Formats: sequence, structure tokens, C-alpha cells
Amino acid sequence: PECNIKIKIASLIAPAVILQHYPSIFIQILCKYTDQLELILKRWKFYEIPYAEIIAHHGYPSETHHVTTEDGYILTIHRIPHGISGNGAANRTAVFIMHALSCSSAEDVELGPERGLGFILADAGYDVWLGNARGNAYCRNHTTLDVVADAEQFLDFSWHEIGYYDLPASIDYILNLKSDDSLYYVGTSQGTTAFLVLATSKPEYNDKIRLASLMAPAAIMNHKPDTNFLKVLCKYIDQVEALLKKYKIFEIPLTDAIRENGPTFCLNPNFTSICEFIFAQIAGNAEDAEYNKVRNFSFLQGGFSWFDYGTEKNMELYGTETPPVYDFSKIAAPTAFYYAKNDGLIPYEDEVTLISKLPNVVKDYLVPSDRYKHVSFGLAKDVVEMVYTILGILLTSEISSSKLPADSSDVGLNTVQIIENHGYVCESHYITTEDGYILTVHRIPHGINDDGTTKRPAAFLMHGLTSSSADYVNMGPERSLSYLLADAGYDVWIGNARGNAWGRNHTTLDVTADAEQFFDFSWHEIGYYDVAASIDYILNLNGDDSLYYVGHSQGTTAFLVLATTRPEYNDKIRVASLMAPAAILEHRPFNLVQDLCKYIDKVELLLKRYKIYEIPFTESIRKWGMTNCVNPDYFDTCNLLFSLIGGTIDEKEFDTAMIPVIATNAPSNAGMKQYVHYGQQIKHGGFSQFDFGAEENMKKYGTETPPPYDFSKISAPVAVYYAVNDGVVPYEDVQTIISQLPNVANDYVVPYDNFNHVAFVYATDILDLVYNELMNAMEATTIITILSLLSIYEVSSSTLPQETSDVGLNTVQIIENHGYVCETHYITTEDGYILTFHRIPHGINDDGAEKRPAVLLMHGLISSSADYVNMGPDRSLAYLLADAGYDVWIGNGRGNAWSRNHTSLDIVADAEQFFNFSWHEMGYYDLPASIDYILNSVGDDSLHYVGHSQGCTAFIVLTTTRPEYNDKIKIASLMAPASFMEHRPFGLVTDLAKYIYEIEALFEKYKIFEIPFTEVIREWAMTNCGNPDFYGICEFVLNEIGGGADTAQIDVELMAVIGTNAPSNAAIKQLIHYGQQIKNGGFSSFDYGADKNMEIYGTETPPAYDWSKISAPVAVYYGKNDGLVPYEDVLNIISKLPNVVNDYLVPLDLFNHIDFIFAKDVVDLLYNELMAVMQKY
Repeated sequence: PECNIKIKIASLIAPAVILQHYPSIFIQILCKYTDQLELILKRWKFYEIPYAEIIAHHGYPSETHHVTTEDGYILTIHRIPHGISGNGAANRTAVFIMHALSCSSAEDVELGPERGLGFILADAGYDVWLGNARGNAYCRNHTTLDVVADAEQFLDFSWHEIGYYDLPASIDYILNLKSDDSLYYVGTSQGTTAFLVLATSKPEYNDKIRLASLMAPAAIMNHKPDTNFLKVLCKYIDQVEALLKKYKIFEIPLTDAIRENGPTFCLNPNFTSICEFIFAQIAGNAEDAEYNKVRNFSFLQGGFSWFDYGTEKNMELYGTETPPVYDFSKIAAPTAFYYAKNDGLIPYEDEVTLISKLPNVVKDYLVPSDRYKHVSFGLAKDVVEMVYTILGILLTSEISSSKLPADSSDVGLNTVQIIENHGYVCESHYITTEDGYILTVHRIPHGINDDGTTKRPAAFLMHGLTSSSADYVNMGPERSLSYLLADAGYDVWIGNARGNAWGRNHTTLDVTADAEQFFDFSWHEIGYYDVAASIDYILNLNGDDSLYYVGHSQGTTAFLVLATTRPEYNDKIRVASLMAPAAILEHRPFNLVQDLCKYIDKVELLLKRYKIYEIPFTESIRKWGMTNCVNPDYFDTCNLLFSLIGGTIDEKEFDTAMIPVIATNAPSNAGMKQYVHYGQQIKHGGFSQFDFGAEENMKKYGTETPPPYDFSKISAPVAVYYAVNDGVVPYEDVQTIISQLPNVANDYVVPYDNFNHVAFVYATDILDLVYNELMNAMEATTIITILSLLSIYEVSSSTLPQETSDVGLNTVQIIENHGYVCETHYITTEDGYILTFHRIPHGINDDGAEKRPAVLLMHGLISSSADYVNMGPDRSLAYLLADAGYDVWIGNGRGNAWSRNHTSLDIVADAEQFFNFSWHEMGYYDLPASIDYILNSVGDDSLHYVGHSQGCTAFIVLTTTRPEYNDKIKIASLMAPASFMEHRPFGLVTDLAKYIYEIEALFEKYKIFEIPFTEVIREWAMTNCGNPDFYGICEFVLNEIGGGADTAQIDVELMAVIGTNAPSNAAIKQLIHYGQQIKNGGFSSFDYGADKNMEIYGTETPPAYDWSKISAPVAVYYGKNDGLVPYEDVLNIISKLPNVVNDYLVPLDLFNHIDFIFAKDVVDLLYNELMAVMQKY
């Protein structure tokens, strides 16, 4: 008080002292929770806003960054800015880790915190950046090229481009972000190759590398690898390249299938040996490693040079006929080498040579273990002790091996992790809009109990303001719309708008450096560009012409913008389900928003003045909510925050326990202009485009005021869902919207008075209150559409075609599907195999009362009885013969899909013994047992025989080794007889046959007894070969099997039927036996090797089959273009057969191996001739 005398007069303007009569609503709210806010500020140091968004899986922070290379590839880089107990990356030195071939950033984290190098380095004090090379699973985007449509150009790169473009772009991005001038580099295998390319071809980057740690460096490869697979691949690398170009194979195929099925497959004890075999062939026999990934490694033919395009193109590109050698003398950066003595891919001698050529090697470390192989650097159980602790960049401090306990909670997980945490499949797709924004859209292609093989209608879900795709997965499978729709049979796509956490990339703009331009959008652009681009992308991928749309809040605004400004998109919408549609907002939302909107123009000026382009502090709020909303002390504060967003909180309908999950991903990022645009609607009324001010409006729109959106242009069916208590989208305004929509399919007020804005995605009883109604309306719209189409086209049930599709049916079902009688017979062979035979006893218009001559049809390799019925009654031989008066029996050889039983052996437990047969045993045991059974059944002494391919081989074995059966054959009709193969079938088969004994040894070593994956291939073919998008692939496969192209004779509409039952199962030994014939020439019994041959046959070489013993009449049918059974070899067979009654070359030059069964014109070209000859006997 002594200071009072020093004051002449105190002028107090708006004195803030006693505040018992509450001030504005906003201040009231803040004051109500002032104690909690104080704690928040202290705990989180809001005066030091952290920039890193924490998305925890193992409890570590994670960021995703997108880098565009000089040549337009958009790379995804993952970052762990600090360790489990760290507090930011500001003072940490960056480490950039680059993966190996066929790998990704996952390589360095997938083994968890105790063994994943990314975690270990983060805990050791580094700011860890995990790179991804162009073309891998994370880098499938480009500024102008599409990875599918432009595959040839997109995938036109080798590791040279990865080193020349990807590494410098990534390094510059990291250093620019950190304002640093150098970093540590760690590479494995191809990751080392890329570094050597960079450091030799762009030597200025040596100054940006503190130390390059190279593990299993792949460069000089003068000493061939020790795996047969790579030796063969290398030997024929030019031919392989030519084949890949010919068949337009630009990337390693089946990687998605391997990633999806590999873990399940390799965890099955029955298949562990196959996985080990694959690893051993690709990377050497990697002991003490976990086989959880399939990795492929490149191979060079000596030296270390640029890509070899051939002399002519080399001269054009390089100025020399040979590619230039990389100059190691240019590598000034310090390098540390880590390599293994027994690396099967990168021989030890080559590593020593490489080390001798580098100018600045600071560490030369040979792993002190003879068992270390190539993959050990990433997968070995003791990799930390043996390698990582020796890395020169590691600190000497203790590396923590602590690990957070496993938890099924979704707290800390992003959209993808949440979906996968609940066992659903999740895909991430990157969509580039017309104006250059790169959006991430998440997809759940099918439900939890579905294998995804059937086509499903697409549903596209779009979130609200300051939200993301997480809105539709946060509440778990029982309450989140994405899961519910996926389980209900939809192909679910969840969008992300530009500027949110998943939409922060652009083809030319940087979200930070170019923030003003980047965030120069409102929800108008989201509707006009984002939704349009997303719909086109989904429909293109899904192969459909329309989809279901579901939007909440701003997601509905975006739809209304799209449908009014681009009305052509109405035809692409089956029904739009709009929850809490935010458009007309004339009845004013709750007080705080009203107050702000009164001054929206001034708010906009302030934002521009202070360069605030996006909503600030979203990362901090998410971090706070995720951490504190689990604490009962903060429940009131968290409820307050949600009430500010959605209006009054209803405790019954809001599960506070879910707030930490919600807060993990909300609020998401958004542009300030989105808020300003809504503010304009509230202030001015109506629903109009962005108001730039009279002068700018005149330039942009031609009027001083922005034009309103024209609801009359919305022709798509629209279902509207709204609530009486919605404080953001007033009930009265929704009714105004409904009155202006031309095609309202459903007008639904949620039957709960306290239901508010956020309840549409977060309510406890959301399923009963909203989603059941919404999904029913979606289904109803589909039904109405179908009925409308039926009525328009007046299609009556009498004119609809009868269902004759045989897709998905087995032999018996196919036969009965066409109205024929089918019997199933079980025949036991002398050595105990139980064969399943199918019989069509008579034709379609015959009662079967008369006795008919029997005919036995025998299929080819990896085939079954289905071969003779697949093409339907007009073209399949079984029906034609039945209708021609024959009693038709269709065989199945031991081991195929129909003949997998034995009197004493189990096909799984006794697989080695069960599959110890080739086609010799089929001829020696299966055919005699079958012939005797049939003749005994029909009471006859002889029958007709028809064989295709291996069916011919078996006949020749039978009649040469058991000549007494010649008398039981009226005539044998042999189509494409496979026996002599001295003129070599097409390239791949010939190449494999060269190494047939090595291949046999490998199969024996790894206990592979039957041809693998036949079921998987059948399932894929059945599902996809009926889709026009896959006709080309399926045709290619059939032609490859047929050994020659004959596209004109392939009926693409029946490929899915063929794929239902083919390929069938077969023993590896059958293939080996054919390989022996190709390699050795002649036609002989199985070659077991000199010693065992002597024991079995009494000679060191297997005996040849004696053609002179075949006395039965034989008709031979063959094709000029048969790549499996060459024309010249058939002529040799004919010359050796004693009793040839017909020698018939099919009169079509392109007729190939499979045309004998599947050709469109097979009846005219072949079967009429074959049956005419049969009738003579």
C-alpha cells in the first residue's frame, strides 16, 4: 500500500478483478476447468510445442514423410525421431537406413525393439530415418506415371537409379528438415549398392555422409554365388531379360501373395522345408535365422558397372559399347564394412576386393561366425551381439532391451494399425488429384471371415472436419461403420481429405515450405477434386461403374459440392448416405461458433496477417488426449473438448473409455480456409462457394457475391440421417436441405433426443440408432435399382438364360449340370492306390437300356477327369462320345485331386511313400486295374482307349510292359503322345531339364514330393479368369502350358471353368521322369542312378520301353505347333509303332498342346476324325 502515495490517479479501463458474474461462454468454460488446464500446461510444457506426432506401436514415436525425386518418384520415408524414453529429435544426429532388394523400411523394425536396428539406434540417441526405394510396397507413386497403367515406364529402373536419384533426394530432405549438413548412413545388400552408386556418380554427397556402414555390401561379384538358382539365373541373364520384356513382366511377381500367405504357409510344419529351400536357393542356407520373409537378391556378372543395354544402346547412352565402371576412387566418405565368410550371395573374396578399392575404410569387420549368411544381417537371432553392437555409429552406452507389454488396445495406433489390430486386411492407396494433392485412402477389401475372392460393391466413406479415416474404425468391429460394411459384403474405402494427417503431400508443393499455397483450399476443393479423384480411382480398380458414398459432416458437404459442380458424377453414386449434412447453417449452431462467425471476415484477415494457414496444435492436442483422457482426473476436461466439437455430451451415448483411442488420431489437421468457408455460410446464410470479397469474386465468378450451389443438379439417390440435438448442424437446416434435394431415398431422424454431432461416429448405440437403418437403405437402393432395370428392359423369367455356368463345379457337378447321368466308381490298384473314376453310361436322350461299347478317357499331367467335360456338351469329348452311343469312363491318375487315397498310406503323414511314383506306375498299375474293372462291369473283353499327353505315355508303358493288355484294347486314340522328346520342348522346359538331376536332389533334400500350390492356383484362376481384366494373363498361362501361342482357339469365357479344376495335383517324380527323357533322349524307365538301376533293372542305365510289343491298333493325333510334344518326335513315335491305323496331323498350323482338349474348333479339327476312326473298331 505504500505505493499508493506515488500514484496521482489510476485510470482503470475495464478493470478485471471481481468476476463473479460470468463473462463470455468461452471464458466460462476455460475457468470451469482451470485446475485441469494448469496441470495440462505444466505437464506438457505448451510453451514448448513438440512437432513430432506420436503414433505408437511398440511405444516409439513414428512419422511418415514423402519425398519426391528429381525424376518424379514419390518415396515414403519412415522416421523414429527418438527412443522409447527420449523427448524429441532436435539435438539428435540423423541416421538414414536403406534396405535390401525386395525389402522395405519394415526390415529394420519388424523384429521388435530388442533386435530391430531402427529401434536400437533410436534408443541409442539417434534420429532414425528408414528409407524406401522406388517400386517397393511403400513407393508406388509418381508425379506423372501410374504404377499399373504405365508399368513399363514406372518400373524402368535398376539400383542405379535408386542410388542416383532416391538417395540424394532422401538425404537432402532429411538434412533440410533437420538443418544439418551431414548424417550417418547404414545400408544392407542393395542398400550398400545404392550408396556406392551415389558416392561414385555424385561425389559431392560424400561430404554429407559422416560414416557409411555397409552390411553385406553388394557390388563386385566376380565369384559366383553358391546357390543353384542364382547360378542358373546368372548364366541365362540375357535370355531372362528378353523373356521378361517379351511377356511384359516389369516387377517381381506375386509379392503381395507371398507377403499375405507367406507367414501362414511357413508357420505350417508341412511347408517349413519349402520355405527353407526357397531361402537357401535365394540367399544361401541361412542358419539361426527366422524365415519370416522371402527375399530376392540381384546378381552381377563380374565388376561393378552401370546397366548394360547392349552395345548399340550403350553407345547411344554412354558413348562406349560397354557400360562405364563405377569409379571407387571418388568415394571420400568414411566407410565401415560388415561381411560374412559364408555369405552365399556376396562371396567373401569379392568383399575383400571391394574393401581394397575404397579410399577411406575406417572399419573392416568380418563377422566371427562361419554360419553367418546373407540374410543373417537382418534376421539372425544374435545379430545385435554379432553385428549391431560393433557398428561404428553406435554409442557405447547401454542399449535398452526393454519392451512394452503386448496390448490389444487401439490407443496410440493409426488407422492402418487399428484395422490390422482387429484382424482385418488393410490396404493403403495413394491418389493424386487433378491439382496435385496426394491423398492416402485406406481400404478394407473384405470382411473378417471372407477370403476376398468374390467381387464386392465398393463403399466410399468420407470423414468430417478435423477428422480422418480413423473416424470409421475407432470404435472397433462391433460399432465402427467400416468393419460393419466389410462384414456385410462391401469393399470398403475410407477417404482422407487434403491437408489432414494422411493428406499432406503434393506433387510440387511442400506442406511446410509452401504452406500458404498448400493450404489455399476449403471444402469446395475437397469435393471438387479429392472426392472426384477418389471415386475414379476406386471404380477403376474395382472394375465397376458406381459405388456407395457415406459422408459425415464435412464429408457430406464435399459430396454436395461434387454432385452440384460436377453433375456427371451423380451417375457414379448408387446412393449417398449423408450423416449430419453440413451445408445450410442458417439456424446458427451453438454459441461459441456463432460468436466467431459474426466476425469471420476479421478472423480471416488475422489468420492471413499472422500466416496461420492450418489449424494449430493438432499434434499436441492428440498427444494430450491420448495420454490424459484415460485418467479419471481429466474426464471432465475431455468431455468439455468433445462438447465444444459436437454440442452437449450425452453420457449414455458417449463411452468415455474410448476417448484415448479417438484422441490418438483426432483432431486431425485441416486448413483454416475450411473453417472460414463454414463461417461464411453461418454468417451469410445459404450454401455458396467461397467468398473472396466483391472484387475477387467478380474476377473469379463474374459476380460480386459467390454463386450458390445448385441442389437441382443432384440426381443421385440421397439418404439423410440427422439429429434433433446436433449443435453443429441444426435440425431445421437439415430439413431445408432435404426439401431442396430432388431424389431423397431416406429421411431419417435419429430416434434419440440427445443424439449430437459426433454421436454419428462415436455413439455407444450407434448400430441400433443409425447404422442398421443406413445399411438397410443401401441394400434397398440396390434392390430398387435391379427392379428398375428389370422393368425398363422387360426381362421376364422366361427369356432369362438358364444358369449353365460350370465355374466352381467339379467333374460330377459339371456333368450333372448339363443333364447327363454321372456315376462315381472307386478302383483299387495292385499296389493299394484307390482311384476315382467317373462314368457317363449313356447320352442325354438315351435311357441306357442297351449295352454300349466302353471307352476309357485318360487325362494329361496335372489334369483330371474334368478335362473331358469342361467345354460343355457341344465340344467336350466325353459328352460327344456318350451321345454317339458309347459307355464313357473318365479316369483319374493316382495323386491327382480325385485319387488321393490308399489302402495303407496316408497322403500327408506318408507323403514320401505315397508320392513315390511317376507315370510309369500309372501305366503299369492304374491302367490295368481300371481296364479290368471296366470290362468286368460292362461284361466285355475289350474297350476303346483315348489318351491325351501323359494319358498316352501311360498307355505306351502299359502295352510295352504288360503286352497281354494289347488284346483288351479295340483301338487306342493317342492325342499329343508324350514319350520321345529329343527335339526339345519350348525354352523353359528345356532349361529345367538340363538340371533335372540337381532339381531332383533338391526336391528330395527338402522333402517336396508333389507339385505345390495347385489349390492356390486353381482358386485364383477360378476367381479371376472370368474377369476380362485378367483374360490376357490367363491366356498367356494357357499358351505357355500349351507350348505355343494359339489365342484364336482359346475361349476366354470358359477359362474360369478350366481354372476351377486345373492344375490338378501330381507327384514331383512324374515331372522328373519327363525331364530325364528330355535330357537323355529316348523313352526309358525311371533313372535312379547307376547303383540303384543295377539293383532294380540289372543294368546301370534304365531299360528302354520296347515299342515292338505294342500290337493294339493305334491312331495318332498331333499338332504342328505343340511346344511340349514336338512334331518331329511324334513322327519318330509313329515310325516305331507296329500297328498305326491313323496318322493325323491337325490341319491348323497353330494347334498346340492344350488345343486337343480346349480349342474352340476342336470338334471340326479333331474329334470328328477321331470318332470316325473309332467307329471302325
